[in-house]
Amino acid sequence: MKRRLARGLAFNVNYTWSHSLDQGEWGFATRPNNDHQLNLEHASSDYDIRHQIEFDYTYEIPGLRSIPKVIGSGWQINGISVFRSGVPVNVYYPVDTAGVGTDPTGLSYQPRPNLVPGVSTTPSNFSLPFNQINIAAFSPAAAGTFGNLGRNVLRGPSIYNWDFSLFKGFQVYEQSRLEFRAEFFNIFNTPQFAAPQANLAAPATFGQSLSTISSAGGYFGSNRQIQFALKFLF
Repeated sequence: MKRRLARGLAFNVNYTWSHSLDQGEWGFATRPNNDHQLNLEHASSDYDIRHQIEFDYTYEIPGLRSIPKVIGSGWQINGISVFRSGVPVNVYYPVDTAGVGTDPTGLSYQPRPNLVPGVSTTPSNFSLPFNQINIAAFSPAAAGTFGNLGRNVLRGPSIYNWDFSLFKGFQVYEQSRLEFRAEFFNIFNTPQFAAPQANLAAPATFGQSLSTISSAGGYFGSNRQIQFALKFLF
């Protein structure tokens, strides 16, 4: 949805639904649990993001007649808000229960546990970021067997980010002006948690997000940052 600039207001709203599927990034050392049951590997890609909403806007604030023009006019607010679903989480159990053995790089497969029937994977006392996965929903595979859990069956936490800016223009000459900018990235300082730790052999931290997402350039994935600038247009 898009609104062109009218009466000082313009905005865009974009929603994206996507679904990336694969059988694991084997070229990057991600190995199957059981190479005789590759159907358990066919799942959402590690980087799959199912839903994303982006909302951006610009509003030129009307001047206030009761205040001198140099102060009461020329103000503009802008913002970009992004909300997206979390990435897949792969629960694993790095113990050679199947007795396959190892190669020089470690285990020759990526063991996963069994899913306990009838037990919810979401804990009753769910909390973000400390308790996102019910460890009781999984059990190690029996000796001599592979686990029956599929790959990437869970989802990490959703991500929310609000960027905001406030501009003020000052007319200098007929064809030039000075613009003051105050810019706020992640203005609410919202924690953007990474996917939870899902190693069943490390119960002390299982289901916990141990960090926030990394900033892939720019300011998304960072803590709140504020900057001020002056821009001369001529």
